[in-house]
Amino acid sequence: MNFIKKYLALLIPAAIAIFAILLFVMVSMSGRSLAGDIGSGSISQSRSIKQMLGNTPPRTQFEQMRIHQDKYAAEADAIELLSRQGSQRDLISYKIFPWPQSTSHQLFDVFAKRYVAAIEEIVKGMNGRDAPGDVDITKELGMSEGVSTTDRLRAASTRIAMEDAICAKRAHEISVYANPRLFKWYSFWENYKYWGTQEAVESCWYSQLACWVYRDVADTVVVMNKGSMSVFDSPVKRLVGIGFSPSTSEASADGITRQSLASSGDKPLYITDGAEGVFGDYPWTGRVCNSEMDVVHFKFSVIVESTEVMSLAKELCSSREHSFRSDFSESGQQQTGRHNQITILGSEIEPVERRAAMHKNYRYGDKAIVKLSLLCEYIIDRTAYDLIKPKSVKMALGQVEVQEESYAEEDYESDSSYDDEF
Repeated sequence: MNFIKKYLALLIPAAIAIFAILLFVMVSMSGRSLAGDIGSGSISQSRSIKQMLGNTPPRTQFEQMRIHQDKYAAEADAIELLSRQGSQRDLISYKIFPWPQSTSHQLFDVFAKRYVAAIEEIVKGMNGRDAPGDVDITKELGMSEGVSTTDRLRAASTRIAMEDAICAKRAHEISVYANPRLFKWYSFWENYKYWGTQEAVESCWYSQLACWVYRDVADTVVVMNKGSMSVFDSPVKRLVGIGFSPSTSEASADGITRQSLASSGDKPLYITDGAEGVFGDYPWTGRVCNSEMDVVHFKFSVIVESTEVMSLAKELCSSREHSFRSDFSESGQQQTGRHNQITILGSEIEPVERRAAMHKNYRYGDKAIVKLSLLCEYIIDRTAYDLIKPKSVKMALGQVEVQEESYAEEDYESDSSYDDEF
């Protein structure tokens, strides 16, 4: 006890010193641990920063991205413009749609003459003509009903050779076999009779739409046969048929009368739902008429060299140039646009039996050929051409409400001012 009392004064400072030493040791140890943590963290952050610096985009990258975005926007605008231009096509007459203002039904007689001329120009543009018929061959041979049987028998040995020469001569003179009457609206307008304004306007409308399709098919043939002045040298030998219904798409030039055309029509039928198409197929595109576009189907058949089938399909679906007047006005500015409106939905390829009746008097040359039939989809942008679409057609498509009252029929009188328009 005396010892404790003697050194009590030193005990408290000694305890404080010991506590201080322990505290110093603990702080030193934790400091080293903290320094290690900080050091490893700094190294990790340093590596991350260096990696980020290596991946840092250049200062001008945002400008490059803006260029790419502007390019994409320009492409989208170009597609939209192409779509609009596709339906801004030239018209047979600028005085009929959406409803004629004239008081003369001769307006439709003028349309008829112009339409017939337009189809003939399409055939001429292809350097096309049909094969000679039997009557033509007989005239060429100088045969007649008055020729005696003896003379006919005497000529029989040379007739076949002479017929072949006549048919070959025709093939040498043209680039493709084509007949204006294959385009069924040609016969309709060639023998046109006025039966009423609304019927006449609708006939003009559907035949105008058909004419756009006709021209695209003909332009395809022209490109395929470019530079050829003979059927023997042409990849596309013959236009067999074209139409908007099974009964007209492959009919012969004289196979459909004006009466059957008027009753059933070869008018392009708008596809308004996803049901079976006009030709019994279900379109793989699934496209139907909507607020942005109208859709129709057509089919055509050609005799073509077997090696050129894919080239023909590619050319048919390519973009092509056309001219049009702004706002579908006769006084509108003449412009040039491009359109690409055809999609192939299906195809059929058949061998050609040259001795078959349908190929009589046709000469195709020595290369392998096939009959190619293409079922196609044709798209028209509503943005532009709805401006001239007849009201009755809009009603049928559900674009406007159906009204009980039809167009007011006016008493159309003869107007000689139209006589000089054609």
